[in-house]
Amino acid sequence: MLTPPGCLYVGLRFGALIGQGIAGLAAYPFVVWLARHARAWDPKHDVVYAGVAAAIILSALWFNFDAVAELAAQ
Repeated sequence: MLTPPGCLYVGLRFGALIGQGIAGLAAYPFVVWLARHARAWDPKHDVVYAGVAAAIILSALWFNFDAVAELAAQ
């Protein structure tokens, strides 16, 4: 279950991180709505930056896999 209470089951550290990500994803439609209302939304930039963010997150997890696994085991 990927809701903030469900994330607490994973652990406080990971639950807090996952909860922040879920909050950002939940707020995104409202941000898009406001940006479209102001005629300032550019979906191409959103897609590009989402890809860049995913690449940074995945590379950080790949480089620090041992530390992440150790924290997850606690």
